Amino acid sequence: MDSLKRLVTKLQECKDPRRDPDLQLWRPTRWDVPRQLETLGKWVEYRLGDLENRARAIICFDESEDAIYLVARTAIHDHTSLRELVARFKTKSVLRLGTTPPSA
Repeated sequence: MDSLKRLVTKLQECKDPRRDPDLQLWRPTRWDVPRQLETLGKWVEYRLGDLENRARAIICFDESEDAIYLVARTAIHDHTSLRELVARFKTKSVLRLGTTPPSA
């Protein structure tokens, strides 16, 4: 979980979620999404652990809104679960990084 917190902090400060030097620790790579999701922004997969801890996080960087959305996180490297979570992604239903959730 500590790796995810550090990643989120760095994402809030970065200019490019895939190429920023401060994010290379998490070895960012392009995440392939269905065509209808490609229009929402740049999709990036981050590795949250080492070879023993294969947790992953997927973000969507919406340049037009200057927003980075944490779309999915898994404790293991499970592409099926990640793809299911990403498929349900809607920009209006997620919280932008760095914002406070609305009160219940």
